[in-house]
Amino acid sequence: MAEDYDYLFKCIVVGDGGVGKTALTLRFSKGFFTENYKMTIGVDFHVKTISVNADEGPLRAKLQIWDTGGQERFSSIRPMYYRGALGALLIFDLTSISSFEHLPQWIEEVRANVQTD
Repeated sequence: MAEDYDYLFKCIVVGDGGVGKTALTLRFSKGFFTENYKMTIGVDFHVKTISVNADEGPLRAKLQIWDTGGQERFSSIRPMYYRGALGALLIFDLTSISSFEHLPQWIEEVRANVQTD
């Protein structure tokens, strides 16, 4: 039987390689944390259904979380994963100033690839 939901929400997760995008998405979607770093090749896909209390009553939203590879070599394939995305999470590592300094580049990539109409 298919899972019921009221809304489908696709979100893309971007940021430099090694900043913790996969650890964050796994913790949120599966409930566990891993310290073992394994580079994401292309994209990893996670799903989580959440309940939201709204004025009209509880709603169920199915979140599709697209965890992208942050290394420069994946920049040519990343744009295809933006199609249909309704949101983006930009992740950086608090211990890496360069990952923070690269956020404007990530913002530019998101703006160039996410449709706003």
